[in-house]
Amino acid sequence: MIAQSWKTQWHWFGLAVGLGVGSMVSVASNGTICLDKGDAHAQISPDNTLGAERSVVKPNVPVKGLPADLIQGGAARGVNLFHSFLKFNVEDGQRVYFANLTGIENILSRVTGADPSKILGTLGVDGGANLFLLNPNGIIFGSNARLDVAGSFVATTANSFKFPNGSEFSATNPQAPPLLTINITPGLQYGPNHRATIANAGNLTAGKDLTLAAGNLDLQGQLQAGRDLTLRALDTVQVRDRVTAPFVAAANGKLTVQGDRVVDIFALNHPNSGFMSGGDMVLRSAQPTNGDAHFWSSGNVRFERLDGNPGDWGSTTDPIIFANGDVSFGVYTGASLHILAGGSVTSTGNITITGAGPVGTTINPIAYPALANVTTSDGTALMIDGSSRPTLDIRAGIDWAQVGGAFGNASSSPEPVVVFGNSATSADISVNNIRLAAPGGLVFLSNQFQPNRALPGGTISVGTVRTDDVAGGFTGNSGAVLIDARANLTVTNNIATSSASGNTGRVTLIAGGTISLSGSDIFNNVNGIGQGEDIRINTGSLVVTNGAQLQTITRGQGNAGNVIIDARDFVIFRGTDADGDISAAFSS
Repeated sequence: MIAQSWKTQWHWFGLAVGLGVGSMVSVASNGTICLDKGDAHAQISPDNTLGAERSVVKPNVPVKGLPADLIQGGAARGVNLFHSFLKFNVEDGQRVYFANLTGIENILSRVTGADPSKILGTLGVDGGANLFLLNPNGIIFGSNARLDVAGSFVATTANSFKFPNGSEFSATNPQAPPLLTINITPGLQYGPNHRATIANAGNLTAGKDLTLAAGNLDLQGQLQAGRDLTLRALDTVQVRDRVTAPFVAAANGKLTVQGDRVVDIFALNHPNSGFMSGGDMVLRSAQPTNGDAHFWSSGNVRFERLDGNPGDWGSTTDPIIFANGDVSFGVYTGASLHILAGGSVTSTGNITITGAGPVGTTINPIAYPALANVTTSDGTALMIDGSSRPTLDIRAGIDWAQVGGAFGNASSSPEPVVVFGNSATSADISVNNIRLAAPGGLVFLSNQFQPNRALPGGTISVGTVRTDDVAGGFTGNSGAVLIDARANLTVTNNIATSSASGNTGRVTLIAGGTISLSGSDIFNNVNGIGQGEDIRINTGSLVVTNGAQLQTITRGQGNAGNVIIDARDFVIFRGTDADGDISAAFSS
């Protein structure tokens, strides 16, 4: 896969998953949306709960130049118009529009019957009002489903819309519409059984906000919002794409994906799949998020728990995050991880890289040549290839204009960077513990890749970095470590690139300010049969205290590497640890 430009990723029209058409709808265990062709006559049936103000369906009315079924009537209350239906379905090829009376800003519709709604054609508003669709039994958007809504659109399986004054517009206990005269966005009230699903295989676009809220979300199609896009499930959000059809979630504003139990994403089958936001992007769940996808954000990217604290996530294939702002999360476990941020990157948990990823979904010389070829601040050439070696690739403080195109764009004719605002706070990187659990990998942390020097900060802080095989996690060569800090670099625990069954991994530490090792060792030792690599330090100042040691030692068969220190200002080795070991550098 050749990387797509932001502009290409952003605009999606006319691509759909090919599904059958019918009346009975189910969601298979593999995530496929199934439609049973048992009934060819889907219906829109108003109920009698609104009395004389009941909804009326008028067929074959010209709407926007084409024939459509126009829903009229309803109960008008100030700027709000209420509709109530026993059944609400839109057939494949059918166009159904709500009439937008003068002065109406919100159209709220409920389904009081026992069947899910099947939207297989076009659903719209003949005007600029916001449209709300509530069906506690579920809502299915088929492969040919389309929205024609200039305002905001909300689809939900809640029991009722609930308003700030305590009144409700309920589908399970239908009463008269509340006496509202002002424009108030309603909340959602769920019943004790909230397992109903909203499934989408179509192309849903709203001019303003787009919200899908249900017990479960099964998402396979394309979702686009002119402002905010919110995907919320009380249980599970499941996202899948196909080789022949992408999954796209795109918002000009904020993009929120929340599964109160879990968020389960696999969207790497199609090269044009992805999550895109002009504002912040938040993925929130109680359990670790399965995040097999590519993410583009002009704001910040955050993985969160339900309480707002940093959330954990993982990927079996290879995720990439492109952000104009900051990126934050807790634990990550999975294949090669690439994070390129215009702001800071913070991981409060452990990062474990279990292996490489496919050529088509990683940063590598084929898919992203402009991002794979890196020159460090001291002139060292480095090739990033998450498909051939297990890789942790974190770059912060990027000036995307210097890259020559949009986030991740590596085409021969790059598009301009799309920036909706700069939410970056600094160029800092803070990572707790790092572990490469497969041989021959690379840890690359840098805020010197095409840096935005107008940003403050530029420090890198890391706890433990282990790319060695001493712990028995794998057999083979240990991984390399390259950290390139614009300002200071602090290692709060150990860096271990030793090897028991192969070659050691090279350690390169670069800092424009001071490198500090306080009781923090760097072990690059040959403990079996193999060759040792060097420990190379290029810095303004080096401060090694409290018994910290730099070691390139052979305890088996093979040559040890060298300890090479280039400090422009000063080098300090001082103090001992609790065992009396002195701060020192050894090579033997």
